[in-house]
Amino acid sequence: MGVRKVAGATKQQLIKQFLTESLFINIIALVIAFLIVTLAQSNFNSLVQHQLSLSYLFQKGLSGYNISIALIALIVCGIFVSGFYPAFVLSSFKPILILKGKFTTSGKGIVLRKALVIGQFAITVALIIGSFVVYKQIRFVNEQDLGFNMNQMLIVKGPAAYPMGFHFY
Repeated sequence: MGVRKVAGATKQQLIKQFLTESLFINIIALVIAFLIVTLAQSNFNSLVQHQLSLSYLFQKGLSGYNISIALIALIVCGIFVSGFYPAFVLSSFKPILILKGKFTTSGKGIVLRKALVIGQFAITVALIIGSFVVYKQIRFVNEQDLGFNMNQMLIVKGPAAYPMGFHFY
């Protein structure tokens, strides 16, 4: 960053570089996530004892919305969350002060940095604990005795309800 600033890059060029790098990182992460889901899909299907697939998700979407729109929104949010803070903070410092030895650090960014790191660790711990809880629940549901033999059940459909005023003659 310092070399680019000394070479004459403007603040807008540096912000554009950070956001572009963030775009590529988010797209690569999305591709890796799809590869992991594709590779782990059969094991997950055997764990939950249902046949889930990515093709079904792309066909049906999420509650009537197209999944492609949701993925684009996810990438855009990822770009802004992961790209804006470094873009504005690192593009605002003056490298000439650092080269002259007159650069002093301010304390205003330390609190935000510590809060972000603590937030990342808290979210990571919550996701790990949540994963273990969901795994235990799925295992419990799959192994739990229902109290009856499903093969010996007889299911009888009841009469259909008719709207008011409909009569049989």
